[in-house]
Amino acid sequence: MIGAFGDSLVLLDAGCGAGNLTFFFLGQKYPLSLYIGIDFAHGALLRARGIARAMEQRRENEKSTHGQASIFLQGNLDSPLPLQPSTVDRIVCNLVLSYVNDPLGTLREFARVLKPGGRIVVSTLKSNADCSQIYRNFSAHARTEGDVQKARKLLANAGQIATKEAAGLYMFYSENELADLLDAAGLVPLSSRMSLGNQAVLVSAVKA
Repeated sequence: MIGAFGDSLVLLDAGCGAGNLTFFFLGQKYPLSLYIGIDFAHGALLRARGIARAMEQRRENEKSTHGQASIFLQGNLDSPLPLQPSTVDRIVCNLVLSYVNDPLGTLREFARVLKPGGRIVVSTLKSNADCSQIYRNFSAHARTEGDVQKARKLLANAGQIATKEAAGLYMFYSENELADLLDAAGLVPLSSRMSLGNQAVLVSAVKA
């Protein structure tokens, strides 16, 4: 959904958290010239930066020709991004948009920094998502007690999210709703799909 990686690209991971997608994009040796991770939580950024450094060390050990650079910025996605217009080729925003104060304003900022022809993939839980199924799927494949504890923490967090959704603090979207939001931000929706045991929505879009 994010498009081909035939040339060196600049990728923005908006709301990178502790580095799950940092590991994915840098660990899989995508031909990125620059990976930019931005998040509000300083501790999460430190963990994501640690993953990036581990991937860099692995490339050095393997004498890899992929010279992926990475930078990490602490920032609030409700504020203007510290990037110049039309400087980013790809944007991923994974399970973050529902927690900002102005989702449309955030998407418009993404559109501002995205190059013409650049792609974005945004994901969100669907409305009234049943995260207990995600917990069951995760628990079924847990190999250690630590994995089980992570699954329990996931379920507890899901309960808090559901409570705040009911109170109107968080907004979650259907495929059509998320596509409409991207369209309102000046982006052209391309495709959508369900994920996380059919509990999360992903939509890709392009900047015309």
